[in-house]
Amino acid sequence: MIKSIRIKNYRGIKDLEIDNFKKYNFFIGDNGSKKTTILESLGIGLSLLEFERILKNARNRKMKIKKENISSLFFNSDTTNVIDFILETTDNVKVETTVSIDKTLSMFQDFSSNDYSNYLYTIEKKIKEDKLKTDIYIKENSQTIYRNSKMDKIPLSFQNFLKKYNVLVEISDSLKNSSGTVFQVDRIIKSRKKDELLKYLQVIDKDIKEIYINDEEIFVEKETLKEFIPISSIGDGMVLALDIITSLILVDDFRHILIDEIERGIYYKNYRKLSEIIIELCKDDENIQLFITTHSKEFLEVFNEVLSESEKDNFSLFSLRNKKEKLDFVHYTSEELKDTLETGWDPR
Repeated sequence: MIKSIRIKNYRGIKDLEIDNFKKYNFFIGDNGSKKTTILESLGIGLSLLEFERILKNARNRKMKIKKENISSLFFNSDTTNVIDFILETTDNVKVETTVSIDKTLSMFQDFSSNDYSNYLYTIEKKIKEDKLKTDIYIKENSQTIYRNSKMDKIPLSFQNFLKKYNVLVEISDSLKNSSGTVFQVDRIIKSRKKDELLKYLQVIDKDIKEIYINDEEIFVEKETLKEFIPISSIGDGMVLALDIITSLILVDDFRHILIDEIERGIYYKNYRKLSEIIIELCKDDENIQLFITTHSKEFLEVFNEVLSESEKDNFSLFSLRNKKEKLDFVHYTSEELKDTLETGWDPR
């Protein structure tokens, strides 16, 4: 499991270290508390061989990738600093990812090929003394290319980490990836787990009777309708529930699940149902970790109530606070959250 992360100089975070990660990890705070930035940082740290993950995050925020915009990835747009992500696991593996700007490379365009390219950044991944490093350039057609790569062979320490940790899925409103969801549903159907998927979808909507894929789109049959309809027509809440449920059923494929704004589109009366499904699918698996942001005190309260006694020690809540331009947090265990809510305090 991931035990901790340290984030330095990334977007709105100057220096933040978070530890005490458990199986269920929630982040709360106001709109400026960098919850989503923390999820992005976890994704970058876990993506050991994805050297463009930081650009993928930026594209998901609708940022145009070009040389002039890269400074926005750095705290206070100061590119003299180095962006640093340090993950540590419960078995004491430390993975460091650094992103930096080489001022000399940044001064020139590369005309070595038919179409010129601009230098964006240098990225290095490190486990102990083993390193993989490359410079990232972008062409006029927005295609990224690697230069000066020092990664002829994947080190054994990297291979060992990849086997155990480097499997994740991100679920976010900015990451509406219908093809990814279609692929997951197809995997479930082919592995003969469709009945299990339907069982959990029916907890959210009892009228759903069947699910199938046609022309790269997911359709469901409902008791109250005469024909199959696209699942997206039911609403964002059902699509979110489908993404979460399929990821948890395919737990061998996805061991780390990052969910941004879990209450998004979910009818408040379904908070308990979704919480029960998540805990039911995770309770017997010690290798899965969920990192979840929410604005909803009600969802937190319901999720904490649903946790069984055996799972209460697997819960961590981080309430993020901006204090004089410094990001800090208060950590709550399941019992501490329960006590806080009972006294009438709002942990957000």
